[in-house]
Amino acid sequence: MAFQPNPGEFPTECEIWADVETDGILARSLVGYRAVHVRLWGGYDSKAAGDRPWPSKGGRPFDTRWAISRKPHPFEIREYEVV
Repeated sequence: MAFQPNPGEFPTECEIWADVETDGILARSLVGYRAVHVRLWGGYDSKAAGDRPWPSKGGRPFDTRWAISRKPHPFEIREYEVV
């Protein structure tokens, strides 16, 4: 998948869903989140740097922040690529 602009909120294509059966009832359940390569407003590119992808959500000790300030901070996500 190619890099896409940050939508300013968590991108739903990063969610991993699965069909889960409980007591004979089949339902879709959120089972995890995909990792993403990021390009920040300050120029950092995790893919070009050869670094591991970031967790799109549920990372420890901090969650990945998708919000964009009115004047984007250099450490905010400009673009992302789902891995």
